[in-house]
Amino acid sequence: MESNIIQFSEFLKKRHFTKSILLWFKKNNRKLIWREQRTPYTTYISEIMLQQTTVGTVEKKFPVFLKKYPNFKSFTKSSEKELLTYWSGLGYYRRARNLWSTIKILNTSYRSEIPKQKKLLLTLPGIGVYTASAIRAIGYNLPDSPVDINIQRVFSGLYGSELSHKQIEIILKFIWPKNHSRDFTEALMDLSSAIKKNNDLIINGLDLKKYLFSKNQKKIQTIKFKKVSNKKIKISFFIIRHKEQIAFLKKPNLSFFDGFEHLPNSQDEFSSELFTTSQSKKIKDIKYTITNHNFQIKVFEFFTKSRNKKFKWFDLKDIASIPLPTLYKKILVLVP
Repeated sequence: MESNIIQFSEFLKKRHFTKSILLWFKKNNRKLIWREQRTPYTTYISEIMLQQTTVGTVEKKFPVFLKKYPNFKSFTKSSEKELLTYWSGLGYYRRARNLWSTIKILNTSYRSEIPKQKKLLLTLPGIGVYTASAIRAIGYNLPDSPVDINIQRVFSGLYGSELSHKQIEIILKFIWPKNHSRDFTEALMDLSSAIKKNNDLIINGLDLKKYLFSKNQKKIQTIKFKKVSNKKIKISFFIIRHKEQIAFLKKPNLSFFDGFEHLPNSQDEFSSELFTTSQSKKIKDIKYTITNHNFQIKVFEFFTKSRNKKFKWFDLKDIASIPLPTLYKKILVLVP
Protein backbone atom coordinates (compact mmCIF):
# COMPACT_ATOMS: atom_id res chain seq x y z
CA MET A 1 0.00 0.00 0.00
CA GLU A 2 2.83 2.39 0.89
CA SER A 3 4.46 1.92 -2.54
CA ASN A 4 1.09 2.66 -4.17
CA ILE A 5 0.90 5.96 -2.27
CA ILE A 6 4.35 6.92 -3.57
CA GLN A 7 3.31 5.95 -7.10
CA PHE A 8 0.14 8.03 -6.78
CA SER A 9 2.16 11.00 -5.52
CA GLU A 10 4.57 10.74 -8.46
CA PHE A 11 1.60 10.30 -10.79
CA LEU A 12 0.08 13.59 -9.60
CA LYS A 13 3.43 15.36 -9.82
CA LYS A 14 4.12 14.21 -13.39
CA ARG A 15 0.70 15.41 -14.45
CA HIS A 16 1.27 18.84 -12.86
CA PHE A 17 -1.65 18.52 -10.46
CA THR A 18 -0.37 21.29 -8.19
CA LYS A 19 0.12 23.84 -10.97
CA SER A 20 -3.29 23.07 -12.45
CA ILE A 21 -5.04 23.46 -9.10
CA LEU A 22 -3.32 26.79 -8.42
CA LEU A 23 -4.27 28.17 -11.84
CA TRP A 24 -7.85 26.96 -11.38
CA PHE A 25 -8.01 28.55 -7.92
CA LYS A 26 -6.80 31.90 -9.25
CA LYS A 27 -9.89 32.11 -11.48
CA ASN A 28 -12.45 30.23 -9.39
CA ASN A 29 -11.69 30.84 -5.72
CA ARG A 30 -14.63 31.39 -3.38
CA LYS A 31 -14.97 35.01 -2.29
CA LEU A 32 -15.15 34.36 1.44
CA ILE A 33 -15.10 37.33 3.77
CA TRP A 34 -12.24 36.01 5.95
CA ARG A 35 -10.05 35.74 2.85
CA GLU A 36 -10.23 39.47 2.17
CA GLN A 37 -7.44 40.17 4.64
CA ARG A 38 -5.47 37.05 5.45
CA THR A 39 -3.52 37.38 8.71
CA PRO A 40 -2.63 34.84 11.40
CA TYR A 41 -5.36 36.42 13.55
CA THR A 42 -8.18 36.26 10.98
CA THR A 43 -7.10 32.75 10.01
CA TYR A 44 -7.23 31.58 13.61
CA ILE A 45 -10.65 33.13 14.26
CA SER A 46 -12.20 31.82 11.04
CA GLU A 47 -10.79 28.31 11.50
CA ILE A 48 -12.18 28.10 15.04
CA MET A 49 -15.56 29.38 13.85
CA LEU A 50 -15.70 26.92 10.95
CA GLN A 51 -15.30 23.88 13.18
CA GLN A 52 -18.67 22.10 13.01
CA THR A 53 -20.38 25.26 11.67
CA THR A 54 -21.53 25.96 8.11
CA VAL A 55 -19.75 28.48 5.88
CA GLY A 56 -22.99 30.45 5.50
CA THR A 57 -23.40 30.88 9.26
CA VAL A 58 -19.78 31.98 9.70
CA GLU A 59 -20.09 34.48 6.82
CA LYS A 60 -22.88 36.22 8.75
CA LYS A 61 -21.14 36.20 12.13
CA PHE A 62 -17.52 36.88 11.13
CA PRO A 63 -17.78 40.61 10.19
CA VAL A 64 -19.76 41.43 13.36
CA PHE A 65 -17.25 39.53 15.49
CA LEU A 66 -14.27 41.16 13.77
CA LYS A 67 -15.71 44.64 14.25
CA LYS A 68 -15.89 43.99 18.00
CA TYR A 69 -12.58 42.10 18.17
CA PRO A 70 -10.27 43.33 15.36
CA ASN A 71 -7.12 41.80 16.90
CA PHE A 72 -5.84 39.87 19.89
CA LYS A 73 -5.34 42.99 22.03
CA SER A 74 -8.97 44.03 21.66
CA PHE A 75 -10.01 41.15 23.93
CA THR A 76 -8.28 42.78 26.92
CA LYS A 77 -11.19 45.25 27.10
CA SER A 78 -13.76 42.47 27.09
CA SER A 79 -14.85 39.52 29.24
CA GLU A 80 -15.62 35.87 28.61
CA LYS A 81 -19.29 36.63 29.20
CA GLU A 82 -19.27 39.33 26.51
CA LEU A 83 -17.35 37.06 24.13
CA LEU A 84 -20.05 34.41 24.51
CA THR A 85 -22.67 37.01 23.58
CA TYR A 86 -20.87 37.70 20.29
CA TRP A 87 -20.31 33.98 19.71
CA SER A 88 -24.01 33.15 20.15
CA GLY A 89 -25.40 31.50 17.03
CA LEU A 90 -22.21 29.66 16.10
CA GLY A 91 -22.88 26.71 18.40
CA TYR A 92 -20.36 24.32 19.98
CA TYR A 93 -19.60 26.86 22.69
CA ARG A 94 -16.56 25.03 24.08
CA ARG A 95 -14.70 26.57 21.14
CA ALA A 96 -15.46 30.07 22.43
CA ARG A 97 -14.24 29.21 25.92
CA ASN A 98 -11.05 27.68 24.49
CA LEU A 99 -10.63 30.77 22.31
CA TRP A 100 -10.90 32.99 25.39
CA SER A 101 -8.31 30.90 27.25
CA THR A 102 -5.94 30.92 24.28
CA ILE A 103 -6.19 34.67 23.74
CA LYS A 104 -5.45 35.33 27.42
CA ILE A 105 -2.27 33.26 27.01
CA LEU A 106 -1.30 35.08 23.80
CA ASN A 107 -1.84 38.50 25.37
CA THR A 108 0.22 37.66 28.45
CA SER A 109 2.95 35.38 27.07
CA TYR A 110 3.21 35.94 23.29
CA ARG A 111 2.97 39.73 22.89
CA SER A 112 -0.56 39.44 21.47
CA GLU A 113 0.57 37.30 18.54
CA ILE A 114 -0.07 33.68 17.70
CA PRO A 115 3.12 31.61 17.32
CA LYS A 116 4.34 30.12 14.05
CA GLN A 117 5.86 27.03 15.62
CA LYS A 118 3.60 24.01 15.46
CA LYS A 119 4.91 22.69 18.77
CA LEU A 120 3.82 25.91 20.51
CA LEU A 121 0.48 26.08 18.69
CA LEU A 122 -0.43 22.61 19.92
CA THR A 123 -0.02 23.72 23.54
CA LEU A 124 -2.83 26.28 23.19
CA PRO A 125 -6.40 25.37 24.25
CA GLY A 126 -8.65 24.23 21.40
CA ILE A 127 -5.87 24.05 18.78
CA GLY A 128 -5.34 20.57 17.38
CA VAL A 129 -3.13 19.30 14.57
CA TYR A 130 -5.41 20.46 11.74
CA THR A 131 -5.97 23.99 13.12
CA ALA A 132 -2.26 24.40 13.88
CA SER A 133 -1.40 23.39 10.31
CA ALA A 134 -4.05 25.74 8.90
CA ILE A 135 -2.70 28.69 10.91
CA ARG A 136 0.79 27.99 9.61
CA ALA A 137 -0.18 27.29 5.98
CA ILE A 138 -2.90 29.94 5.53
CA GLY A 139 -2.07 32.54 8.18
CA TYR A 140 1.72 32.49 7.78
CA ASN A 141 2.02 30.96 4.27
CA LEU A 142 4.43 28.36 5.65
CA PRO A 143 4.81 24.82 4.26
CA ASP A 144 2.43 22.61 6.22
CA SER A 145 -0.35 20.22 5.32
CA PRO A 146 -3.72 20.70 7.03
CA VAL A 147 -5.73 17.57 6.29
CA ASP A 148 -9.42 17.43 7.17
CA ILE A 149 -12.24 15.23 5.91
CA ASN A 150 -12.75 17.51 2.87
CA ILE A 151 -9.16 17.25 1.65
CA GLN A 152 -9.29 13.55 2.50
CA ARG A 153 -12.31 13.28 0.20
CA VAL A 154 -10.42 14.89 -2.73
CA PHE A 155 -7.40 12.60 -2.68
CA SER A 156 -9.35 9.46 -1.76
CA GLY A 157 -11.73 10.20 -4.64
CA LEU A 158 -8.89 10.55 -7.15
CA TYR A 159 -7.00 7.56 -5.77
CA GLY A 160 -10.06 5.31 -5.90
CA SER A 161 -10.30 4.18 -2.29
CA GLU A 162 -10.20 5.72 1.16
CA LEU A 163 -6.83 7.13 2.25
CA SER A 164 -5.80 7.91 5.82
CA HIS A 165 -4.64 11.33 7.00
CA LYS A 166 -1.09 10.01 7.26
CA GLN A 167 -1.12 8.74 3.66
CA ILE A 168 -2.42 12.08 2.40
CA GLU A 169 0.32 13.89 4.31
CA ILE A 170 2.86 11.76 2.40
CA ILE A 171 1.20 12.74 -0.90
CA LEU A 172 1.15 16.43 0.01
CA LYS A 173 4.88 16.43 0.80
CA PHE A 174 5.51 15.24 -2.76
CA ILE A 175 3.35 17.83 -4.48
CA TRP A 176 3.47 20.83 -2.11
CA PRO A 177 4.39 24.11 -3.89
CA LYS A 178 7.12 26.40 -2.61
CA ASN A 179 5.90 29.80 -1.37
CA HIS A 180 2.25 29.04 -2.21
CA SER A 181 1.07 27.24 0.91
CA ARG A 182 -1.88 29.58 1.48
CA ASP A 183 -3.26 29.38 -2.06
CA PHE A 184 -2.73 25.65 -2.39
CA THR A 185 -4.45 24.88 0.92
CA GLU A 186 -7.45 27.03 0.03
CA ALA A 187 -7.49 25.64 -3.52
CA LEU A 188 -7.88 22.12 -2.13
CA MET A 189 -10.66 23.34 0.17
CA ASP A 190 -12.53 24.94 -2.74
CA LEU A 191 -11.99 21.91 -4.97
CA SER A 192 -13.42 19.68 -2.26
CA SER A 193 -16.47 21.94 -1.95
CA ALA A 194 -17.02 21.88 -5.72
CA ILE A 195 -16.65 18.08 -5.91
CA LYS A 196 -19.04 17.60 -3.00
CA LYS A 197 -21.70 19.69 -4.77
CA ASN A 198 -21.35 18.25 -8.28
CA ASN A 199 -19.12 15.15 -8.28
CA ASP A 200 -18.28 16.06 -11.91
CA LEU A 201 -14.99 15.30 -13.64
CA ILE A 202 -14.85 18.78 -15.15
CA ILE A 203 -15.29 21.58 -12.62
CA ASN A 204 -15.21 25.15 -13.94
CA GLY A 205 -12.77 24.18 -16.67
CA LEU A 206 -10.60 21.91 -14.51
CA ASP A 207 -10.44 18.42 -16.05
CA LEU A 208 -9.94 15.86 -13.28
CA LYS A 209 -9.99 12.79 -15.58
CA LYS A 210 -6.22 12.84 -15.98
CA TYR A 211 -5.75 12.62 -12.20
CA LEU A 212 -7.81 9.44 -11.70
CA PHE A 213 -5.32 6.83 -10.52
CA SER A 214 -7.15 3.50 -10.40
CA LYS A 215 -7.37 1.36 -13.52
CA ASN A 216 -10.66 1.67 -15.41
CA GLN A 217 -11.75 4.48 -13.05
CA LYS A 218 -14.15 6.75 -14.91
CA LYS A 219 -15.33 9.03 -12.11
CA ILE A 220 -14.26 10.44 -8.77
CA GLN A 221 -14.72 7.68 -6.25
CA THR A 222 -17.34 8.66 -3.68
CA ILE A 223 -15.91 7.80 -0.28
CA LYS A 224 -18.38 7.15 2.50
CA PHE A 225 -16.91 8.17 5.83
CA LYS A 226 -18.44 6.97 9.04
CA LYS A 227 -21.03 9.35 10.41
CA VAL A 228 -21.41 9.93 14.11
CA SER A 229 -24.97 9.08 15.02
CA ASN A 230 -26.92 11.84 16.71
CA LYS A 231 -28.04 11.36 20.28
CA LYS A 232 -31.71 12.11 20.97
CA ILE A 233 -32.45 14.09 24.11
CA LYS A 234 -35.94 14.74 25.43
CA ILE A 235 -36.05 17.77 27.69
CA SER A 236 -38.51 20.34 29.02
CA PHE A 237 -37.73 24.02 29.59
CA PHE A 238 -39.63 26.24 32.00
CA ILE A 239 -40.16 29.94 31.35
CA ILE A 240 -40.75 31.03 34.94
CA ARG A 241 -42.16 34.55 35.15
CA HIS A 242 -42.66 37.01 37.95
CA LYS A 243 -44.24 40.20 36.60
CA GLU A 244 -41.76 41.47 33.97
CA GLN A 245 -38.90 39.20 35.06
CA ILE A 246 -37.73 35.73 34.00
CA ALA A 247 -35.87 33.17 36.13
CA PHE A 248 -32.49 31.66 35.24
CA LEU A 249 -30.55 28.96 37.07
CA LYS A 250 -27.69 29.81 39.42
CA LYS A 251 -26.07 26.36 39.17
CA PRO A 252 -27.14 24.66 35.91
CA ASN A 253 -26.64 20.96 35.21
CA LEU A 254 -26.87 21.23 31.42
CA SER A 255 -23.31 20.93 30.08
CA PHE A 256 -23.86 22.05 26.47
CA PHE A 257 -23.89 25.75 27.24
CA ASP A 258 -21.21 26.35 29.89
CA GLY A 259 -20.62 30.05 30.49
CA PHE A 260 -24.14 31.13 29.50
CA GLU A 261 -27.17 31.94 31.57
CA HIS A 262 -29.43 28.88 31.76
CA LEU A 263 -33.18 28.49 31.69
CA PRO A 264 -34.76 26.13 34.26
CA ASN A 265 -35.23 22.69 32.73
CA SER A 266 -36.11 19.08 33.47
CA GLN A 267 -32.43 18.12 33.83
CA ASP A 268 -32.22 20.45 36.82
CA GLU A 269 -33.45 18.62 39.94
CA PHE A 270 -34.57 21.76 41.78
CA SER A 271 -36.58 23.06 38.80
CA SER A 272 -38.22 19.68 38.19
CA GLU A 273 -39.32 19.38 41.79
CA LEU A 274 -40.56 22.94 42.08
CA PHE A 275 -42.36 23.28 38.74
CA THR A 276 -44.07 20.18 37.42
CA THR A 277 -45.73 20.17 34.02
CA SER A 278 -49.14 19.92 35.68
CA GLN A 279 -48.59 23.32 37.30
CA SER A 280 -47.42 24.91 34.06
CA LYS A 281 -48.91 25.78 30.71
CA LYS A 282 -47.36 24.09 27.70
CA ILE A 283 -46.77 26.65 24.98
CA LYS A 284 -44.60 24.96 22.32
CA ASP A 285 -42.82 21.82 21.04
CA ILE A 286 -39.41 22.51 19.48
CA LYS A 287 -36.86 20.37 17.66
CA TYR A 288 -33.29 21.62 17.80
CA THR A 289 -29.92 20.13 16.78
CA ILE A 290 -26.53 21.09 18.22
CA THR A 291 -23.34 19.21 17.31
CA ASN A 292 -24.33 15.52 17.54
CA HIS A 293 -27.41 15.99 19.70
CA ASN A 294 -31.03 16.22 18.62
CA PHE A 295 -33.21 17.90 21.21
CA GLN A 296 -36.92 17.15 21.43
CA ILE A 297 -38.14 20.03 23.55
CA LYS A 298 -41.32 20.91 25.36
CA VAL A 299 -41.59 24.52 26.54
CA PHE A 300 -43.76 25.37 29.54
CA GLU A 301 -44.66 28.73 31.03
CA PHE A 302 -45.22 29.27 34.74
CA PHE A 303 -46.26 32.46 36.54
CA THR A 304 -45.19 32.88 40.16
CA LYS A 305 -46.28 35.48 42.70
CA SER A 306 -42.86 35.64 44.39
CA ARG A 307 -39.22 35.48 43.34
CA ASN A 308 -37.50 32.32 44.57
CA LYS A 309 -33.99 33.24 45.76
CA LYS A 310 -32.54 30.05 44.30
CA PHE A 311 -32.97 31.57 40.83
CA LYS A 312 -31.38 34.58 39.15
CA TRP A 313 -33.96 37.03 37.86
CA PHE A 314 -33.59 39.25 34.80
CA ASP A 315 -35.91 41.95 33.50
CA LEU A 316 -37.43 41.16 30.11
CA LYS A 317 -35.99 44.38 28.68
CA ASP A 318 -32.45 43.23 29.61
CA ILE A 319 -32.65 39.75 28.04
CA ALA A 320 -31.09 40.90 24.76
CA SER A 321 -27.92 42.05 26.53
CA ILE A 322 -27.13 38.83 28.42
CA PRO A 323 -25.19 35.92 26.88
CA LEU A 324 -27.66 33.30 25.67
CA PRO A 325 -27.23 30.37 23.25
CA THR A 326 -29.42 30.35 20.14
CA LEU A 327 -31.69 27.66 21.59
CA TYR A 328 -32.67 29.86 24.54
CA LYS A 329 -33.27 32.80 22.23
CA LYS A 330 -35.67 30.63 20.22
CA ILE A 331 -37.47 29.69 23.42
CA LEU A 332 -37.67 33.21 24.78
CA VAL A 333 -39.11 34.53 21.53
CA LEU A 334 -42.26 32.74 22.69
CA VAL A 335 -42.62 35.16 25.62
CA PRO A 336 -45.32 37.72 24.72
